[in-house]
Amino acid sequence: MQNTPDRVPRLAWILLAVILVLAAGLRFIQLEYAPSGGHGDVSWIGINALDWVDRGIWPFYVRELYAPEPFPVYLTGLLLPFTGVSFLPQRIITAAAGVLLVGFAFPATWALLDGKSVTFRASAGLLASLSTAVSLHVVALNRLGMESPPFLTVVMLLIWLTARAWNRGGYGKWAAAGAALALAQYVFLAARLLPIVLALWILHVWWADRARLKAQWRGWLVMAAVSFILTLPALILFVTTPEAFSARADAGTAQTGGWIWEFDTSAYGGIVGLIAQKIGLTLLALGIRWEGPYNIMQLPMLGPLFFVGFVIAVVMGLRRFRHIAYGWPLLAIPVMLFTDLISGAVLEIHALHQMGVLPFVFILSGIGLAHAWQLGRPYLASRTLRLATVVIISLLAVVPAVLGMAEYLNVVIPAQYADPEAGWNRAQTDVDLARYLVDRADEAFLLPYSEYNRSDVAWFLAEGFRQRASAVDAGGMLSIPELPQELQVVFPTSPERPRHDGFPAHFDPRLWVLLHNDQVWLLPPLTDQQTQQILNSRDDIPADTVIDRSQTEIARLYAVDAPAALLNQRSVVDYPVDAVINDEVRLLGYSVTDQNLQPGSILFVSLYWLPLKPIQEDYEVFVQLWNDEQTSFGGAHDFPYGGMYRSRIWQTDEVVTTHHWVEVPADLPIGRYAIATGLYRLLHNERLPVTGADTQPEHRAVVAPDLRLAPPAPAALSQTPARTMQFGDFFKVDSYTIQVNDTVVASADEVEVRPGDQITVELVWEATERPDKDYSAFLHLSGDASAPPVAQADVQMGGNFPTGAWRVEDEIYDTLTLAVPDDLAAGTYDLLLGTYFWQTGERLAAYQGDSIMDDGRLPVMRLIVRE
Repeated sequence: MQNTPDRVPRLAWILLAVILVLAAGLRFIQLEYAPSGGHGDVSWIGINALDWVDRGIWPFYVRELYAPEPFPVYLTGLLLPFTGVSFLPQRIITAAAGVLLVGFAFPATWALLDGKSVTFRASAGLLASLSTAVSLHVVALNRLGMESPPFLTVVMLLIWLTARAWNRGGYGKWAAAGAALALAQYVFLAARLLPIVLALWILHVWWADRARLKAQWRGWLVMAAVSFILTLPALILFVTTPEAFSARADAGTAQTGGWIWEFDTSAYGGIVGLIAQKIGLTLLALGIRWEGPYNIMQLPMLGPLFFVGFVIAVVMGLRRFRHIAYGWPLLAIPVMLFTDLISGAVLEIHALHQMGVLPFVFILSGIGLAHAWQLGRPYLASRTLRLATVVIISLLAVVPAVLGMAEYLNVVIPAQYADPEAGWNRAQTDVDLARYLVDRADEAFLLPYSEYNRSDVAWFLAEGFRQRASAVDAGGMLSIPELPQELQVVFPTSPERPRHDGFPAHFDPRLWVLLHNDQVWLLPPLTDQQTQQILNSRDDIPADTVIDRSQTEIARLYAVDAPAALLNQRSVVDYPVDAVINDEVRLLGYSVTDQNLQPGSILFVSLYWLPLKPIQEDYEVFVQLWNDEQTSFGGAHDFPYGGMYRSRIWQTDEVVTTHHWVEVPADLPIGRYAIATGLYRLLHNERLPVTGADTQPEHRAVVAPDLRLAPPAPAALSQTPARTMQFGDFFKVDSYTIQVNDTVVASADEVEVRPGDQITVELVWEATERPDKDYSAFLHLSGDASAPPVAQADVQMGGNFPTGAWRVEDEIYDTLTLAVPDDLAAGTYDLLLGTYFWQTGERLAAYQGDSIMDDGRLPVMRLIVRE
C-alpha cells in the first residue's frame, strides 16, 4: 500500500523502536551507580514523597523546589515500595522521561514538516530522535533524578501536539496541546516562556500563512482556554503570592542562578558583556565543548554528525524561513535561552537553565541531516551503496555515544568515587555516612543535628530510620521510651563541610538527633554537663572510623555505655515565654548558648513549640535579634529541621524543638537585645498573629528578652565613697569622680562654684542584685531639703545598656552633668544623688552606710556658690 503524507512508514516505526532501545540502554544502565554523589533537590523530592506516603501530606507548592511542581513527589512515592529509599526512584522517573523525549522527537519533527514528502519527514524524524538518544549531554540530564529534566519531554510533547493540531485541526487535538502547555507549568520555571514561544508561532503564520491562521484561530483559543483552566491553581498562586512566580531565581546566588542584575558583573564588562560572553559559550556548547555545571566530560549538546546537521538546518532555515519547521525553531531558541542568560552572574552556562532550547536544537539537527541525505542520495546509485552509507551514518552517531558512555561509567565515575575532594564537593560523603548508619540500624546513634539537616543524609537515613518524632512530650519533658543500652556518638571528620544548597553548616555540640528503634528522635539541646560528657568521650574511648568510597575517613564513632545520663527525663525549656501563634501553636520558651552576645559569633537558638491542634499549613520559623527599638541586627528564616519535620506533621502530644543560628554582627552595639520570633506563611509573605504577655501583636512577633552585649568593665574612678552608697537592693556606687568645668575636684566635703558652672559626676555602679526594671538616676542641687531642687539632671542608668539588662556584680560606667543656674543666689547647696523608676517616679530607698535617707537621696558633695 502506498504511503500517504500522514501515515508513517512501518520501517520508520521499527527503526524508532531500535532507537528507543538504544536510548533506554544509555539512560538506565547502572543508574543507581552513576552519577556519583548526592543532590539536595533529589533528596527533597524523596522526603516530600515520604511525607505523602507515610503522613498523608499532599504537596502542591514544594517549598524546597520553590515552585508548584508536585508530580515528581507523587511518582517517587509510587515507586518507593519497589525501590526503597535511594536515588533510584527519582532517577527512574527522569530516565523514563528521557526515553519518552526520544520517542516524542519523531512525531514532533514529522508533524512540523507537514507538506514535505513522507521519506523526508520520516528521515528527519528518525534522525531527530537519534540525535536526542545519543546526546550524552541529555543522557546526563536524564540520569540526574531532579525535578527539572522532564521539562525536555514536556516541551517536545507540546511541539508535537501543537503541530498535530495545526495540521489536522479538531478541538480535541487543540485541547491536548493546551493540556501539554499546562503540564509544563508544573514542571520547571522556564515554562513561563512557552506562551511567548507559541505567540511567535502565531506571529510567524500571520506573516507566512495568514489564511490558514484565520481558519484555525478557534483552535488556538481552545488551546489557550484549556491551558488556562488547568494552570489555574498555579495562576491563583502566582497572583496571590507573586514571589512564587520566580522564587527559585529570587533565592539563587551568583553561582546558583540568581538574577543577573542582583550581582556585580563589572569583571565581565557589565550585564551586557556577561550576556554576550554567555552567548559565545552557548554557541560553542552546541557542538564543540561545554563549560558549565550538570554536564559530563565537557561534551556538547550535539555530537559532530548532528552538529553538522544543525548547521545545515540553520542555513536552510534562513532560506526557507516561511516554513514553520524552520522559522519557528529559530525564533524559539533565543527565547528559551533567555532563562540562562539572565540568571547567574558568573561566566558559565547552566545545563538546566538551557534545557528549553534542546528540543528545537534536536529537531533542527534531524531536519538538517535529512536535507544532507536528500541532497546526497542521487549520488548513491545502488541500494548497496545507500545501505552502506546508512550503516556508516549510524555508526558515526552511535559509536561515539557508546564509547563515551563506557568511558563515563568505567573511568569518570570510578575516579569520582576514588577522589576524596569529589566526595566532599559532590555530597558523596553525606550518602556514604547515612548508608553506614543504615547498615547498622539495630544500633543506636547520636547524630549531630547539623548532619541530619543535610537533605541527602536525612533522605538516606529513612531507609533504616523512617519514622520521625519529637523526643519532648507535651509537658515539656524529655521522654524517650525504651532507652538504648549503648549509644554510638557520631563525630563527622569535617562537620562544617559545604552543603549542597550553599548555606553554611554550623556544628553545635549541644544539638543532636537520636537514631533508635527504626526512628529518628528530635532532641532538645543537651545541658552543658551532658555536652561535656559527649565531648570527653572522644578522649576516653577508642573510636570506630567510617570510611567512604574514596577510602577517606569521614566520621568517627564513640560508644557511650551509660546513655541514660544523656536521655533521662528532664524539663527542657530554659527560658519560658507566654505566647500563642495563630491559635494553633504555643511557644513555651527558648534556649540559647549564652545570653551574653559575642560580636562576630553564631548565636544558636532553640525554640519549643506545642501544637494546640493539627496544623494545616507548612510554616517557616523566623528568628531575629532585636534591640529595644525593634531594629533587627540579624536573623534567620528556617523550615523546621530543614523540612524533615514540617509543621503539618507536628503532633499535639509533643513539643517540637526547632534549632536556628543567627550571625551576630561584628559591630553589634552595646545594649540590650531580645529574640524576636514567630511563624511565617510560606506562600503569603506574612507573619501569623500572636497573643500573650511576651508578644508584640503589632509586629506579629514573640519577643523573648534577656540577651545583651555588656560594655567592658570600667576602671575604678578616683574617689571611693567613705560609706556605702546603696540604692534599694539593686545598686551601689563603687567609685566616682566629680568635675567642675572639666577640672577634677579632689576629695573634699565642700567645693566652691559660681553660677553657670558645669558639674559632672562620673559613676561606676555595681549591681548587687539583678534589677527588675529600667531605672534612672538623678542629680539634685538643693538648698533646702523641704523645697524643690534649684537644678537637676536625669539620665537613664547605663544609657544604651539599661539596668534591666544588668546582672549581679556587673559594673557599669555612668555620667550625669548639672548646670549651676546663672541666677542662683550665693549660698550653700547640697549635691544629691538618687535613683527612680521613670514611669512612676517612685524612688528606690537610699542607704548611706547603715542609715536610710527618707527622701531617697544621698549627699555627694556640698557646694558653696559665690557671686
